[in-house]
Amino acid sequence: MKILRLRVRNYRGVAEHEVEFAPAGVTVVQGDNEVGKSSLAESLDLLFDYRDDSTHRAVKAVRPAHRDAGAEIEVDVEAGPYRFTYAKRFHRDRFTTLTVTAPRRENLTGREAHERALAILEEAVDMPLWRALRLQQGVRLDQADLSEQTSLAAALDAAAAGALAGEREATLVELARAEYERFHTPKGSLKAEVLALAKAEADAEERADDLRRKLAELEDDVEHCASLVRTIAELSQEATEQRQRVSGYQARWKEVEGLLSHLRQAELEAQLAQHTKTTAEAEVARRLELIASLAEAERAEGAAREQHQLSTPALVAAAKAVADAEERASAAEERVRTLSAELRSHQAAFTHHRDRHDYEVLAERFARVQAAQSELAALDALLDGNRVDDEALARIEDAHLALAQAQARADAARPVVVIEALAPVSVALPSDTAQLVAGDTTRTPLGPDSAVVVGDLARVTIESQTQADRIMAQAEHALATALAAAGAPDLAEARGMAAARRDAVRSVEHLTRTLTDNLRDLTPERMQAKIERLAERVQGDGETATVVHDFETARQLVDTAEQELARAEADAVLAREELDGHRATFARLEQKADKLARDLELAAHQVERARQSLTAERAGCADEALHDRLLQATDAARRAEAQLAAAADVADRARPDDLKAALDNATAVLDKLDAERAGAERTHTEIRTKLALMGDEGLHDKLAEAEADVEHRRRQRTRTEERAAAARRLYDTLLRCRAEARHAYVGPLRAKIESLGRVVFGDDFAVEVADDLRITRRTLGGVTLDFDQLSTGAREQLCVLARLACAALVAEDGGVPVILDDALGWSDARRLERLGAAFNVVGQQAQVIVLTCMPERYRHIGSATRVRLENVRY
Repeated sequence: MKILRLRVRNYRGVAEHEVEFAPAGVTVVQGDNEVGKSSLAESLDLLFDYRDDSTHRAVKAVRPAHRDAGAEIEVDVEAGPYRFTYAKRFHRDRFTTLTVTAPRRENLTGREAHERALAILEEAVDMPLWRALRLQQGVRLDQADLSEQTSLAAALDAAAAGALAGEREATLVELARAEYERFHTPKGSLKAEVLALAKAEADAEERADDLRRKLAELEDDVEHCASLVRTIAELSQEATEQRQRVSGYQARWKEVEGLLSHLRQAELEAQLAQHTKTTAEAEVARRLELIASLAEAERAEGAAREQHQLSTPALVAAAKAVADAEERASAAEERVRTLSAELRSHQAAFTHHRDRHDYEVLAERFARVQAAQSELAALDALLDGNRVDDEALARIEDAHLALAQAQARADAARPVVVIEALAPVSVALPSDTAQLVAGDTTRTPLGPDSAVVVGDLARVTIESQTQADRIMAQAEHALATALAAAGAPDLAEARGMAAARRDAVRSVEHLTRTLTDNLRDLTPERMQAKIERLAERVQGDGETATVVHDFETARQLVDTAEQELARAEADAVLAREELDGHRATFARLEQKADKLARDLELAAHQVERARQSLTAERAGCADEALHDRLLQATDAARRAEAQLAAAADVADRARPDDLKAALDNATAVLDKLDAERAGAERTHTEIRTKLALMGDEGLHDKLAEAEADVEHRRRQRTRTEERAAAARRLYDTLLRCRAEARHAYVGPLRAKIESLGRVVFGDDFAVEVADDLRITRRTLGGVTLDFDQLSTGAREQLCVLARLACAALVAEDGGVPVILDDALGWSDARRLERLGAAFNVVGQQAQVIVLTCMPERYRHIGSATRVRLENVRY
């Protein structure tokens, strides 16, 4: 496969790049970082691997960053007998087109184009080898995976003159692998469907065992049914005897229940007597509590009345202090209002004089601004008409000097004509006319196309123009062009115009500074508007201002008024603070007096309520009657307790708990015997029903069928396991043979790598290559090191050389291009120079594409085609 042209458009941060690659040899694509070099290699994967409607994250990642458009990729490819152009647009307005121009023309679009392109690549290109030979930017530095590449294997086989690794043999291995994978997992164990056969056999065996178990159970049930008949008769006899025992216990229990009823009645009477006693005790306690509450309320009322009488004098004194403080605060506030009015009057006069001063200063600055603007306008007109700046004057002087030098060289190179008169003759020369007599001689230099007239005899024209004359003509044209561009007739006038322009520029700079200094943060329009506002305010303030006639006096009056107002405000603050203090004291005392009055009123109310409660209680029952009721209730409670003790003694001698336990146990035994007999009867009925049903199922026939199914599944499982073992044996044998074949064709690859390596490292270079076609060791200068022990630069160089060697080996069959993205970053200058020679050798056979931001790494590749990518922004 050869990539002839690649175009990407609207691809991530790339607006558009189109690159044509050399069909054979090395193409170095160079450009700065982020110009889109890696995107070229990446775009080929997207074009070949994904449909235009794919939502894979790799496709989403290349959506253009600054444009609402779809990423486009187009490539021209040669692959075997095919030559085609393949294009796709992703994301928006998607399309896929394929134009095949050889071996016959085809035009396809959409999914048909995608599938046809995949078919062509599958037929004509070893895609795994192509991907393996790429070295991508940002990917871990490692050797290419070449162990499964059929085209490389065929090339190595041809180089080894064998027939052990061709396409046919690889296909046989794949068929054996497919047969092996029918029965085995990637880890080598049997697949689930193979294991399922053993499980199916076990299931069939389990069904047969289940039928055997059912037949055995049927026989057991017949014996069990006979034993149940005997058990039911025995349980019926035991239940009859137990029922008689229960009747005896029930008769004795009725007698004991009468004793227990008498005991419960005695308990109720004792509880009632105790409740009556408790109620009488509570009533006596409540009467004593009411008497104590009345005495406590009368004591609290006396204390509250005494406190209320003591608070009145302090409250009167606090009210008088508040009135005096209010008078002082009012006087202080009045003085503050008077001084504030005076201050406003003085501030109005001060503001008037300040506005007048600002108006005069600003008007003076505005006059300077207007003058500077007028001068700037004149200078701008002068500069617009005078185009001779220092740069234009330099061009004119350089052209004038070049003309003088060219003229001097032309004069030195012009031919000289020597005329000797043989007879008197008049000679017309380019500069004048000479009258010569016989023997006279004249010499004159001639310019191009000069003519000499000899009397009436001849005209001699010199048709020649030297290189110096042509240079002088060019210099004259350059000087005329420079003077015309500057608008000056000659050099002297141009110098005068340049001096005048420099003076004007300096004046402009000075006037610009003047404008800046006077305008400051204003514009001329804002300055003029500010002046007009100040003029209006000065005129308005003048009508209402005080009679103060100067700015300084007005400012002193304002300062004095502010100081007096500040002192008056401080005095007013002190007066208000004093008033607030007296008011707070009065409020606190007033609040305390109100609380004492409320406390006195509450105490009197509580005395009255306690007195009324006690009176009401005594009206219902006198104190002496209440005590007599308590004594009677106590005697009745003692008598009830004695009767309860006698009834309890009679009940305890009858031992009711033991009798109840015996009755409950006898009843439980009877219930258990009845339940066992009922269970046995149910079981007997169920077994008889089951025996009747199972007699119709044909268990013996079913068992015979199940045993036949077990034998069938056993044979099926045995055959499948034998095929799986045979597939494993065949696959292992082919792998062993292929490994032996690989060992045979490691030599050609090693020879190719060593051939290229000697160009880079020298004649004492050698490598060892493993059966998986990876470099394992390198020998240089008699020292052998493992690949992993080499420096990063050496490992990188060997990885590149191995890919180049593979590309050279498969080149005769069409091959695949090698794409290297920013490789050789760890190589020194001497190795880079020799690597250039190795690239040059491989480029004679294969296509190599290098993407780099450091083109100096590859400057030693003599035959390389170089393509420069420029930053193209949206």
